[in-house]
Amino acid sequence: MTRTEFIKAHALAATLASLGSPIFPETLLTQSIVESNNGNSSLSKDYNNFFGIKAGSSWKGKSVNKRTREVFNGRSTYINDNFRVYNSYFASARDAIKFYKKYSRYRFVTDSQDVEQQLRYIGMSGYATAPNYGSVLISVYRANKDTMEKAIRRSRAFYYGAFLSTSLAAFYIIDPVRFRRKFGAVKNYLKQGI
Repeated sequence: MTRTEFIKAHALAATLASLGSPIFPETLLTQSIVESNNGNSSLSKDYNNFFGIKAGSSWKGKSVNKRTREVFNGRSTYINDNFRVYNSYFASARDAIKFYKKYSRYRFVTDSQDVEQQLRYIGMSGYATAPNYGSVLISVYRANKDTMEKAIRRSRAFYYGAFLSTSLAAFYIIDPVRFRRKFGAVKNYLKQGI
């Protein structure tokens, strides 16, 4: 999967996962691009773990043992570790948000006012052992910012359109006469071009 395909495929899930949370959908997309190699890693393809979240002793869900690269004392090495298993990208993204909110070391991430600030603090908070993790995240974000923004805009339009359609349908079912009266007024208003 290419990076653009990945963004388009997961923008809606990232947008929905971020609703009501302090994490931006662009942050979720950027980090999942890096952690999953554009959705091409076996951890993401086979186990829907797009954020590389490990399964510690407190994790009660399914897990899988995989080989992973870590950096210790400036040296890159491979180890085997347990990782969380999810049912979907959405579930993985929601858990990433819970992860940030649960641990105090990510307080600056959740308090950040923009995407680059969140990505910088993710790198500084020890999420990954790679010393340049934050700068890699920011570089990936900057290179894909326009594509992400367009995909997220479309996702929001789809979400709000679906919400409005559902709300209108419910209103019609509850009070069809009043609905026709109000909808007719809106329809006439739109015809006038005001």
